[in-house]
Amino acid sequence: MQTTQDGTDTDLMRSRIIERLVGATGDPDRVSAAARSTGIRAIANVQEMLKERFATPVDMDLASVEIVRLAEAKPDIASLDVLAVLSAPRMPDALILQIDPTALSLLVAVFFGGDPEMPPAPLDRPASGFELDVASVAFEIFAQAINGHGPRALGLRIAGLQPLAGPVAMKRFTVRDGPGVRIDFSIGTGEAAGRVSAWMPQRVLLEGR
Repeated sequence: MQTTQDGTDTDLMRSRIIERLVGATGDPDRVSAAARSTGIRAIANVQEMLKERFATPVDMDLASVEIVRLAEAKPDIASLDVLAVLSAPRMPDALILQIDPTALSLLVAVFFGGDPEMPPAPLDRPASGFELDVASVAFEIFAQAINGHGPRALGLRIAGLQPLAGPVAMKRFTVRDGPGVRIDFSIGTGEAAGRVSAWMPQRVLLEGR
């Protein structure tokens, strides 16, 4: 790998090697601030795109931001969550999106014109083909909102994302461990609120922001 005049490529390579060896992390305050800003910016765009696709407003808020290890993104084999992994030019798993059964059930109901104030019960089985289609739409919307535009965009490859669901997919799902951040969005209101989570390596978040 050739080194640029200012040593940028060498510094980047070194930071990635150190990250793999010792799990080096960014400054926690800086990471949390960047993740919170990313989540807040995404909300308005997600709500607008959800309204365009589903024709019904959906309550949404930034529930939490946590510094995590990315290995925590691997669900239990019996999980009913649906996942999608998106790559970026220099990172095959730059963003992992995860939607829980309550949020997916609500979005499916809204897709058919249901009242978001009276959501159905959470799914108690692996998502069906149609439900995976709805999850794909939701993942695409969240990915576009998180990716951003212009020179600060993360460069996520959004087209053709494939949702993962069911025990076979969860057993096969692997994620490289390392320092990361999880941004949780709540969808719905009160006890009926579901969750969409965005898991990102700290390096991807900080390099992009």
